[in-house]
Amino acid sequence: MRCNLAVVKLGGSAITDKSSPETVRWDVLESLSAQVASYLKAGGRLALVHGGGSFGHYIVSRLLSERGRLGPSEVSEVQREMLLLGITVVNSLLSHGVPVSLHAAHSMCVGERSCELTPMLRDLAAGLTPLTYGDAVLTERGGVVVSGDTIASMLASEAKADCLIYVSDVDGVIGPEGKVLRVVSPRDEIADITKRGVDVTGSMKGKIAEAASAKVANTRIVRWDSLLRALNGEEVGTRVVP
Repeated sequence: MRCNLAVVKLGGSAITDKSSPETVRWDVLESLSAQVASYLKAGGRLALVHGGGSFGHYIVSRLLSERGRLGPSEVSEVQREMLLLGITVVNSLLSHGVPVSLHAAHSMCVGERSCELTPMLRDLAAGLTPLTYGDAVLTERGGVVVSGDTIASMLASEAKADCLIYVSDVDGVIGPEGKVLRVVSPRDEIADITKRGVDVTGSMKGKIAEAASAKVANTRIVRWDSLLRALNGEEVGTRVVP
């Protein structure tokens, strides 16, 4: 069934080249923006979250390696890096006529799983397409990373979305035999695929757990060029179940 209200997580592995710092995959980003625009023109509604990719993941990994912790200065650097990528995504969406509104996650979140997403819900109700991203916030324990996967799951639950779609650079979740699984749950065994570049938020296994926790009727992990098909209700990628 076609999605009426969707939350879409644009994975950092899709929109950036995680093997090369601060490298945007422009062809993928433009394709995704065009697919979002087509879905909206057909009457759909959605909210967007994007990952850190070669911007956020890279700088967090580097700062932890060099300094051992995320303090105020480090958190500020991560926030700047994610804002740079956020503006890049906004520019692409705007060029395709998407009425996007950008929300910095560090302005809404006070911890890894504690976010006040009302500003995004307000913009969504008003007819905008709200966008946020994985980020870093400063807490009493120091700096922590708020995963875009987590925000997407929380946002889908709060918005009462009928679809939650995680966009990746692979066709879906790969099983232990090397084939794409049509259905997966957090309990299932998946392939141990070597990651390209760095990842500081749990990779595919963590994505599955977050996707399942939202308890949204239609939750999928799909390759970037299948986003519109997924939004139109086609059986693409891997469906995630609790």
